[in-house]
Amino acid sequence: MKIKVFSILLFCFIPFGIDKVYSQTKVIDYYNWDKNCEFKTRPSTFIIDNVNQFSEMSDCVMPKFDFDNYTIIGVQGTSPGHFQPKVDILVYQNDTDKKIIIEVTLSGGKLCEACRVNKPFYRRIIYTDKFNSDYSIEFNYIKVDG
Repeated sequence: MKIKVFSILLFCFIPFGIDKVYSQTKVIDYYNWDKNCEFKTRPSTFIIDNVNQFSEMSDCVMPKFDFDNYTIIGVQGTSPGHFQPKVDILVYQNDTDKKIIIEVTLSGGKLCEACRVNKPFYRRIIYTDKFNSDYSIEFNYIKVDG
C-alpha cells in the first residue's frame, strides 16, 4: 500500500519540476575565419569586438565584417619541439557563473621540418555571435600528448 501511495505522489509531482530543468552550460557555435589577414603574434589570446581593435591587431585592410553581431577570437603561440599542433576550440557559455569559456586543445600535429632553430608557430582564428557584455571571458588550454 505504501509503495502505491508513494508511486502516485511521485507521478503527480514529476511534471511540476520538468519545466525547471535546464543545463547551466551551452555550447556556442562558431565559424572559421577564412579571410586572408595577418595578425600580430602577441598576445597569445585575443578577442576583437570592433574595427579599432581589429586595426590594432592586424595590418590588413579591414574585410567586410559585421562587428555589431559577431566577435573574432584568436589563439596563437609557439609549440615546444618540432611539431605544429592541431588546435581545436570549444566555446561554451556558463549561465550560472556568467562566463564564456573558450577551451583550446593542442594535440598531435604535423612535423615541422623547416623549424630546426625556431619553434613552430600555431594560430587559430574563429568568429562567433556577439557575447553578452555581462559575461566574463576565460581561456582554458588543454595539451594532449601524441
